[in-house]
Amino acid sequence: MPGDGRSCFFCCPPIRPPDYDPLKIQDKLIEIFEYNTKNLKQNLSAPKEIYGDNCWGLGFLDNNKTMVGCMLHPFVNNGAELRYLTGYGGKCRRERCLEEIKFSGLRQNVACFYLDLSKGLDPFYYSSRIFNPTFGMLMWGVELLNAIALHERQGMITIKKFKIKYSMFLNVLNHRIDAYLVDRIILFAGLEWFLIRPVNDYIKLREKIISRIMPCNSQISKNHPYIHEHPVSMELSRFFKFGLNIWRESFDKVLELKAEAEKILKNSL
Repeated sequence: MPGDGRSCFFCCPPIRPPDYDPLKIQDKLIEIFEYNTKNLKQNLSAPKEIYGDNCWGLGFLDNNKTMVGCMLHPFVNNGAELRYLTGYGGKCRRERCLEEIKFSGLRQNVACFYLDLSKGLDPFYYSSRIFNPTFGMLMWGVELLNAIALHERQGMITIKKFKIKYSMFLNVLNHRIDAYLVDRIILFAGLEWFLIRPVNDYIKLREKIISRIMPCNSQISKNHPYIHEHPVSMELSRFFKFGLNIWRESFDKVLELKAEAEKILKNSL
């Protein structure tokens, strides 16, 4: 639980459509949660395994219906683990969303800054990857996250102002392609590089780097390991996959192309 009365249920049920967002079907979800909450005792007495696209254990956690979550979780059952009743207990205990993994690795002051952005959001708005900027930003690299938190340290920026000021990262750029290069630019030139120029300047720079590197890789052996199997950051791995369309390569070649990209980047700033 993120605290302060906030709750997230985005990852439940475990099987969701690619474009799933709770705000799109909020009224339907409220009906489902009310039904599940009302019938919890009955379901506990005769539990049924779920198919993955719905879960009878997901419902309201308080009488005021301000929190949504797993009604079978030890946190709300005095330590008793009941998630095994759905047949997905192992998955529910094991899995962590990518945003939570990134969040857990942030410095405390940085983590608090991004968590504060979502203060006051109800569970539907908080769980929305479209509305809640906390989740949108946690898909980016640590350099960017640290830089923004440091830049805004003097005062609490509202969620509305944040979404406008940093819309380039929330609505324009794609973290899968851009997170690595954005982090490098911040490391070399600071966050101000993005704040004082149009986002198209970055896009042109990105395309320049990609166009110079990709022609060198027309023939790549399928016998090479996948990029993510090398000891590289997730941001660099995604840049190779989604930016350069290179999914397999030797580690030496990865380091060579990385150095080439950063050389072009430095010379262009």
